[in-house]
Amino acid sequence: MSDQAKSLIKHDDFVELKYLVVVRNTTTKTEVKPATPITIAELRPKGLVLRLPASACTTGHMLLLQIVPKDNKKPPAKKSAKTHEQLVKEKELAQREFLAAAIEITAKTMLVQLTDDGSLLVEVSFYQFDEKKWRKFVETFEARQNKIHFLVKTIKE
Repeated sequence: MSDQAKSLIKHDDFVELKYLVVVRNTTTKTEVKPATPITIAELRPKGLVLRLPASACTTGHMLLLQIVPKDNKKPPAKKSAKTHEQLVKEKELAQREFLAAAIEITAKTMLVQLTDDGSLLVEVSFYQFDEKKWRKFVETFEARQNKIHFLVKTIKE
């Protein structure tokens, strides 16, 4: 590996982008409670493909999705003595940040495919969503993918 390639690789390049996906089937009025976390298989400009448990939905169902990016930062090592008011303010700030980062989407299932492991790959099309938040979410993953592609290309050269 060249010195240039070594200088390009940083520890932060390998930090996983984490998120939490919560799904509620508004057609059946049930929350999807998977045994394993719900994952996003593919991102699209106005839709996505999710991996869901087998009984989650069928084609034509309406879903309410909440996607919340998880913080990858490590918690502070030591706690300082804080007043009750400071703790309340910190909790309120954390709640506002959580709500600001959350993406709420109303979507319709367009295609449902049963996979070999018994889960579903569900293609959804968005009906109501904050386009600015969604674009930012997609751009985060695109930027990471572009960086990885650049690193691999540079290392091969």
